[in-house]
Amino acid sequence: SLTRAHDESRTGKAINIYKDSCRFLDEATAMAVLNNVRQLARQLKDQSLECCIYQLRADYYAVHRGYNPLSITYYKKAIAYAADHFMPVETGIYLHKEGLFYFKFNRYGKACLYFLQAYDKFKEVGFDRIPHIARYIAEQARFYYLLKNYDKATSLLETALACPVKDQRVLTSLNTTMGLICRSCNQFTKSV
Repeated sequence: SLTRAHDESRTGKAINIYKDSCRFLDEATAMAVLNNVRQLARQLKDQSLECCIYQLRADYYAVHRGYNPLSITYYKKAIAYAADHFMPVETGIYLHKEGLFYFKFNRYGKACLYFLQAYDKFKEVGFDRIPHIARYIAEQARFYYLLKNYDKATSLLETALACPVKDQRVLTSLNTTMGLICRSCNQFTKSV
């Protein structure tokens, strides 16, 4: 239950519950569930969880409507909430997530803008203070790799590999992308 979870794990649990149980519900039911979680966040004075609800709403509409203005509005609300409540870690994360939204729907110019802002915020806060930082940097590296900006992708991959990586899938993705870049640049000995 979310009420018994520690503050630092509550948001992650809420995201997992949303993905498992809420993401594919009809709109009225899903929004009612998210409203209830927002009320719980307010009762618990958990600003991180309350901020996360905006991102979950953005995700819901992206899943059901594709590229749409409502998702963009909710991403902007998450970023604004985080900034207004002096939550720099969350500000960086939601800037990044908005970048992923644009990337997913092939709006590369906007994606790049949000990725750059997120990266700057991560750097300002300190990579060691950002949970799962290697994953975020790896996602940005993938973006640059797909745009064939191999120098930028390599730089980001090297940065991500210097960070603690707890998730084996992220580590595999980092190494695979580095290998693909080496192959694309005909640096076969470096990719092995």
